[in-house]
Amino acid sequence: MRRLGLLALGLLACAGRPLGASDLVTAHPGLDRAEARALVRTMPYLLPAAGQITWFSCRHETSLPVLVSAAGELQAHEEAALETALATLERSVEGLRFLRVPPDEATVGVEFVEGLVAREEGDDQANTITDCRVTGTPLGMGDPLPARIERASMRIGRGGRLDALGREWALTPEELTGVVIHEVVHALGLQGHGSGGLLSRDLSELARTGRAARAGQTLEDPALAGLYTLPSGTVLGRAAVSPARTQLVDRLARLAAEGEVGGPFIRVGDASARIFWTDARGRDYGLQIRQLKELLREPAELVILPEARTRRALPRSNDLPWP
Repeated sequence: MRRLGLLALGLLACAGRPLGASDLVTAHPGLDRAEARALVRTMPYLLPAAGQITWFSCRHETSLPVLVSAAGELQAHEEAALETALATLERSVEGLRFLRVPPDEATVGVEFVEGLVAREEGDDQANTITDCRVTGTPLGMGDPLPARIERASMRIGRGGRLDALGREWALTPEELTGVVIHEVVHALGLQGHGSGGLLSRDLSELARTGRAARAGQTLEDPALAGLYTLPSGTVLGRAAVSPARTQLVDRLARLAAEGEVGGPFIRVGDASARIFWTDARGRDYGLQIRQLKELLREPAELVILPEARTRRALPRSNDLPWP
């Protein structure tokens, strides 16, 4: 399977060839080439089902405001950073609006926590979990998936970075604003990290972003602009795989069709993804997909691992790829 230089991660179209920036521009004339190139280098959402992997974009609809809440009482500089981040992104993305609401009404929740944010990979300055929900199948091959951001949860650590002597340095107002903008961008549906722009994890780059935001400037980020130019659910690539490799997803999808669970919800990180369904009691039935970057290059190597509750709920069968 050949690769296209413009597409660093090698997304696959339904015909089995890589989908590149020019393909997106041809299909969506409102998207310029720089936006397309930036967008295909991010980490897309994916849905493996019925012997096929579909990679797609997912974002909030702009017909209504994105509903944001902050947990607890924010300190003055935290409130300023959040308000600056939201105002800056409203200026920077056409049609995007935010509205602060109580926690039980929000789509995006923000929480400042003491110290750093604990993650499986280790402590970090911040972390955002953004769940996309797919509510059906597209009408035709060229149509987008019915997908939208269901909810996002942002956690930002109040602790600062450590220097070489182990001393903690609090974030400057510019750094904090840049960190908040970075996390809001994840909550808007843009996943993965890069070496520059709003997806950079470099603190000096984030400080430059925060400085520009605090000065009232508009931020230009081609990937974010491209995401909000395309309809949510735009298919970025497809690849056929063995139907046996998607059986766990297919079985849970059948349960959803019978009304026993709702979903799927899809969560994507830098290296792994989680696909899950939720029952009426709020219990999740999840599946894990690892090595996302490698999967983009070699989709036939797809491995889906059931979480413990899912393993118990679906009886073992000879035709299922249980670990």
